Amino acid sequence: MAQREDDRHDYVASHIFDWDDQRRFAVLTGDVNPLHMDADAARRTQAGAPVVHGMHVLIWALDTLFGLQAIPPVASVQAKFLKFVYVGQAVNLRITQKSDALLKFSIDCEGVPTTSVTVRFEQGERAPFPERDQLTVVPIASTPDEHDVASLAGLKGLLAGKPEAAAGFGELYPSLAAASSPQTVEALGLMSTLVGMVCPGLHSIFVEAAFDLQPDAAAKPGLNFAADAIDERFQMVPVRIAGPGMVGHVSAILRPRPVAPPTPGMAAGSVNPGEFSQQRALIIGGSRGIGAVCSLLLAAGGAKVTITYRRGRSEAEAVAASINAHWPDAAQAMQYDVDRPAADQLVDTQQPTHVYYLATPKIFQQSTNLFTRALFEQFVDVYVSGFLDVVSALEGTGAGASYMYPSSIAVEERPKGMTEYAMAKAAGEQLCRDLKRRWPKSRYTVPRLPRINTDQTATVPPVPAADPIATMLPLLRQCA
Repeated sequence: MAQREDDRHDYVASHIFDWDDQRRFAVLTGDVNPLHMDADAARRTQAGAPVVHGMHVLIWALDTLFGLQAIPPVASVQAKFLKFVYVGQAVNLRITQKSDALLKFSIDCEGVPTTSVTVRFEQGERAPFPERDQLTVVPIASTPDEHDVASLAGLKGLLAGKPEAAAGFGELYPSLAAASSPQTVEALGLMSTLVGMVCPGLHSIFVEAAFDLQPDAAAKPGLNFAADAIDERFQMVPVRIAGPGMVGHVSAILRPRPVAPPTPGMAAGSVNPGEFSQQRALIIGGSRGIGAVCSLLLAAGGAKVTITYRRGRSEAEAVAASINAHWPDAAQAMQYDVDRPAADQLVDTQQPTHVYYLATPKIFQQSTNLFTRALFEQFVDVYVSGFLDVVSALEGTGAGASYMYPSSIAVEERPKGMTEYAMAKAAGEQLCRDLKRRWPKSRYTVPRLPRINTDQTATVPPVPAADPIATMLPLLRQCA
């Protein structure tokens, strides 16, 4: 842990949660939700990459403050998890308000508040205990439970921790354990287990934890819980909790499930037989989302498709296998990284007649700035430099090809928080015009896509999004 002072922000400490931290917390709590532990699964969520457990961030912050400052006995804590903290990101602890009655602090990443915490020293109205009599013990499974709204209503039980967990938390967070107890710190960790593994479970996002520290609260180890009425509009799941020395509630969102790609049967029912049979299609970024949709539609129309992936080999191979089960030898999967020279990666690839450039980084980013240069450059690396590299490598043969470069209506609509993305897409459009002058034999189709229903665009509450087949099939026909 590196401590620092910053006159502008009043940072009192900073930390980078690495994979060792992540695994250690998962071992102690049993919270192995793929959002935290599986890079391939996490990229199919709204986060786009593995994120640090919210309660891990909170426990670290509380332990840090108790270790650095003389703090009166704590009566209650309320934490709101505003943004994701990604594994490998630096977090900064910033005190925003301090008085005899309370302490407020923020945990920031790159200047963006991710967690807002209020610590009160004066006891207010005590939170009621959830039901504790005859609760069924809920063992911590090796995989998260998968619930819908109906199965969450009225869910309750006793989440039993691991025998060695309290001692482990006491060793890792001695200042917080001394201010409460190792068993209480374990109960805080079990809040993460509750949300990530049990209620809501697999498809969850932790949004709030609020608890009173009460020495006479439930003495038994573990965490009692009882789900309350669910706000179906926002898929919000409130849960009352009690554990050794604490009582309160947590709130989590039942987030949208990953968007399933269309089935081969759906693709076959939409495409005219043989309409793409003259194509040898190279689909850059074809393992999921729009890329997987295009792969299926093209194969259904008779094309031979090469599906590339940067990560997510299993996803790409699953798409290819699904295609080949219906149209034998129609698809193959190949790793392709836009950060590496295209010529080296495509040297053994048969010259494609059509190229669909669907590579994309995470589109929706966490930033409060009007413009962030590093983010713009990240988008340019993929949408401009990466596309140029592909075209340059293929045009060196002189054969020419038909290229689809999907742009976005964000170029004209300029939605808030997407300045860098829209600018990079606009630059890509200009690049396509210049490429046409450089290699006039080739063809460039540059549609501005609407918001399409994919993993990246899924939100709570839902935002209208276009059907991927209905949107992409007419565009594929334009390229034929």
